This record gives sequence, structure tokens and C-alpha cells, in this order.
Amino acid sequence: MSKGLGERLRARKALVVYLTVGDPLVWNERVMRALTSSGVDLFELGIPATMAKYDGPSIRASYKRALKSGVNIEHALSLIKEVDGLEGSILFMYYDVALAYGLESLMKRVAEAGIKCVLFPDLLIDHLENLRDYVGLCKEYGLENAFFITSCFPYRLIAKLAELEPSFIYLGLMPSSGTLLPIAIDRNIKIIRSLIGGTPLLVGFALSEPRQISLCVNAGADGVIIGSAILRVLIEGGFEVTKLRSFVLSLKEVLLEGSR
Repeated sequence: MSKGLGERLRARKALVVYLTVGDPLVWNERVMRALTSSGVDLFELGIPATMAKYDGPSIRASYKRALKSGVNIEHALSLIKEVDGLEGSILFMYYDVALAYGLESLMKRVAEAGIKCVLFPDLLIDHLENLRDYVGLCKEYGLENAFFITSCFPYRLIAKLAELEPSFIYLGLMPSSGTLLPIAIDRNIKIIRSLIGGTPLLVGFALSEPRQISLCVNAGADGVIIGSAILRVLIEGGFEVTKLRSFVLSLKEVLLEGSR
């Protein structure tokens, strides 16, 4: 029996890579092989959206490429099932999109596709009243629940989320993905860690350098999520996967040090 996400994340510091499903720049065998062979622990797979509220320019461009290629929810789930090694991944999509599709139908289809967890970044921001619905459907369809938060969330709410026994809590460090601002990353991580106890904590949004990863791990993060930086390395490196592999290995080295 495969381990749950929470169990896997407690075992070692995790490198999670975000990919937009169907984006032709990343959704190909060369890129996938380069990532898995470099030690990526887990994938967060994004469903492309026309209204990407919390994503920066790199991910928005990725969504546009995928949508132009004809990727919708049905197609995305089919693409995920076709790729070996994506079982147990995290699905990232907006709750607004899920409601338009039909939330219960979506959760059923996701479970059938072998996804472990659905993460809705806008659930607690725009649809807090639907929190129990989400948790209930996860339980009904054998999915693990997880929550996206920012450091601006009320502390009482963050502590309550931990009581729901999520597989992890994802702290978005910046206002949007790929957009770096002068924010006290280590201080915010330490505060959230103190509120959620032993619940696994993943952090992301605008992380791109080993020194940032080291800062996050030392402050109490159980893993990091990298997305926009993967796209930048590919594009700036002329889509040479050896450069991508070197970049991922440099991040993985820091995480391995943090696991010892």
C-alpha cells in the first residue's frame, strides 16, 4: 500500500515541482525524465485557468499555452493518467473552476485518475463557507485534504485547519507565484510552524535559489514547491534539459542536507 502524502512529507524534506498540465514547454518526455531523474519527490499538477488569480506572469503564460493546445479539465485528467509516475500527485486548480464543472463530479474524476489530493488556492480566501464540503468530499472519494494559506490568514483559522488533519498546509510566501517581494520569509514560516504543530508544511511562490530553500528548511518547512523557476530555467537555457537537471540537483542538495 502506498504511503499517504503526509507520511511521505514527514519522512524527508521534499522537492515538489509544479507543472501546468498540457503546457507543451514542460509536458513532454524529455522534461519529465530530467525532473524525475534529478530527484523530484512529488508533482503538483496545475489545471490551466483563464482567471489565474494568484499566479504570476510565468504561470499565466503557461496556462495560455495549455489552453491554446486545447487542454480542459477532461483532457488534463486524461493526460495525467497517460504519464507513468504521476500517481499520488497533487492537483492544483481554482475552486471557482471546480464549481463551474461540478465539484462532486470533479472529485470523483480526480480520484479515478489516481490523484492523491486536490489543492484549491482560493477555497479559504473566496469560499471559506465551503470548507466542510471540501473536506467531506475528500473523505467520500478517498482523497487527502490540504489547504493553501498566506501569512495574512487569521492565526485562529490556521490553527483550526491543522485540527482537520490535512496531509499538508501550503504557505504561499508571496502575493503571487514568481513575484519576489521583500518579505521576511523565515519569520513567517516560523510563525506558521508554531500554529500547526506537526502538520507537514510546504512553502512556495517565488522560490528559485538554493539559499532561499535553505532559509525555508531552517525555519521549519518540510518541503518547497518550485514552479515559475522551472519555466525560466528551461526558456533561458534554450530548453536544454541538462541545465534544468543541474538546477534541480542544486535545490535537491540543500533539501538532502536539511533531512539529515
